[in-house]
Amino acid sequence: MAKRSQFVSPLLGSFLLFAGNGWLYASPVGSVAGVVRDPSGAVAGGVKLTLTNLSTNARATTSTNPEGEFQILQLTPANYSLVAELAGFKAATVPSVLVQVDQVTHVEITLEVGSPTETVRVEAAAPLLENDKSTLSNVVDTRAIANMPLNARQYLDLALLTPGAIPSQPGQQGGGFNVAGARSQSNTFLLDGVSNIDTQIGAALGNFRITDAVQEFAVQTSVPTAEFGRGQGAQVSIVSKSGTNQFHGTAFEYLRNSDFDAADFFTNKLGGVKNTLHRNQYGATFGGPIRKDKTFFFASWEGFRQVNPTVSSTRVPTAAERAQVIDPISQALLQFWPMPNTSRPGSTINYIANVGASTFDNTGLIKIDHSFSEKDQLSGRWAEYQGTAVTAGMLPLLGGTSSTPVSRSGVVTETHVFAPNLLNEFRFGFSRNTTFVTVTDSGFDASTIFRGPDGNPLPGVVNGKQNVLDSGLPTIGVSGGFATLGTANNYPQGRITNTYELFDNMSWVSPFGAGKHSFRWGFHIRREEARRFLDGSFRGTFNFQSWSDFAAGLVNTSAFHTGSTLAYWRRYPWDLYWQDNYKIKDNLTLNYGIRYEYPSAIYQTRQDATNFIPGVGAVLLGTNQVLTIDPTKVGPAALTLT
Repeated sequence: MAKRSQFVSPLLGSFLLFAGNGWLYASPVGSVAGVVRDPSGAVAGGVKLTLTNLSTNARATTSTNPEGEFQILQLTPANYSLVAELAGFKAATVPSVLVQVDQVTHVEITLEVGSPTETVRVEAAAPLLENDKSTLSNVVDTRAIANMPLNARQYLDLALLTPGAIPSQPGQQGGGFNVAGARSQSNTFLLDGVSNIDTQIGAALGNFRITDAVQEFAVQTSVPTAEFGRGQGAQVSIVSKSGTNQFHGTAFEYLRNSDFDAADFFTNKLGGVKNTLHRNQYGATFGGPIRKDKTFFFASWEGFRQVNPTVSSTRVPTAAERAQVIDPISQALLQFWPMPNTSRPGSTINYIANVGASTFDNTGLIKIDHSFSEKDQLSGRWAEYQGTAVTAGMLPLLGGTSSTPVSRSGVVTETHVFAPNLLNEFRFGFSRNTTFVTVTDSGFDASTIFRGPDGNPLPGVVNGKQNVLDSGLPTIGVSGGFATLGTANNYPQGRITNTYELFDNMSWVSPFGAGKHSFRWGFHIRREEARRFLDGSFRGTFNFQSWSDFAAGLVNTSAFHTGSTLAYWRRYPWDLYWQDNYKIKDNLTLNYGIRYEYPSAIYQTRQDATNFIPGVGAVLLGTNQVLTIDPTKVGPAALTLT
């Protein structure tokens, strides 16, 4: 596998100031730094260096300072060639200089005496110790992404190759992985320099199936510079591929089909039918020049189709148990349990079924890069995911859900070179994530069943004709292993997040101090919007202690949701930073800086969020009495039943 790890040099100093907690941000670029010497080993100042992108012929130039040192900043990750020229010496060519995201590629060149028209080839070797920065990071390049086996083609799984990264524990929001003991939601994910996060749960927008469109990604684990904030977790910077001067394309399909599989032991034991699995993953990429050396494009598309029902077993009421039911509401509910279709001695399991599940989605990405000149470059990228996931319930017509996630992400970046040692990067980003989960029995009017002795619907039961969104059968549980009627009470639900970002970063290699200072400063403004609802408990929940209680209509506990679950949130965080990489000696660099962040308080835009406050208003109890709480009193004296 092609990966690279960075380690701290014992000669490297690091000093960093932070203010507040915020987000991690970085440019999806790398840089080249090094030193040029003459045949005697003395440093060579005034050497002209030309760095050329081997894929697009884009060039960057600079010169060494009096100490023979040079830096070339804000480089698109790619393979470059480097030429060093000085009067009285042969031109030295380094044919391959690999620039990776968030990395500093160190190059040392020794000139040979001769005519400038002569050329000497220099083979660059990676230094044993990193002496340009103190950040610990790992880069996973396109070769590793293409060659390593990936379950479900999730390229971010390769982040687990980073030292200190482990899989997240079940139940943690954010998913993915933990780094250095930090929680997974402390990780930050950037796609081409802009946020790629679902801000409501702190997880990466993992919906994007863009494995073949990823050039590389870097996982930064510790000792961040002032350009970064909120350093508990990892900073994952993902770079998408760009077009080159040659046309390139790929096409693929991966197939799994249960027709080639045998039934497993448990399916045979239950007398069921083997699980069906039909999975197709296919896609294509294509990129190349629109105008040679000037404009390039890259496009990617991937589709995923999976049908994967599973064999499940449960308990349903027998004919004898159904005959015990005398409550009219319970009698009406019997229709939702199917009759037993199997039996096993000594077991209450009497029903097996193939529970259907299907997932269909598409992901597309397109990227355009244009070079106006050596001083101005413009890049734009758009990615979009649309999917549908349906999971059937254990019982016919009940318990299933349907999810329709959609994710979008776009970025526009403009880089302007004022001088070889001064450049500015401007970036605008937008991302949107929507997820809606509905129940398969949506539209069913439960008020036609849950009626009182007077024939009117029971209070709290949703009228399906008046409220289609929250319609459906309540969640009904009967102790003893009986299959639950209805869907889990956390559905339906949905959320929408919009994120708008504005970045501006300036990089300057100062001519003062013999060019030993590399300054970088900038700001970032962000607008986050979130809308959500969680209406599951509106349908209500009923629990029965036993089948005899259900037969008699004796409810043990019940719950209904009141009030609105709709919420509209917004905030405007921003941050400023300034940092310097001070190269004191060839083998000693001091990284220091300062950062200020304003996280911004979250506020409601429509003032519609609600919450239950004990002691305010009246509470309806199961005894058909009303409990009134007097907040001015303490103990039982504060409670009055009427």
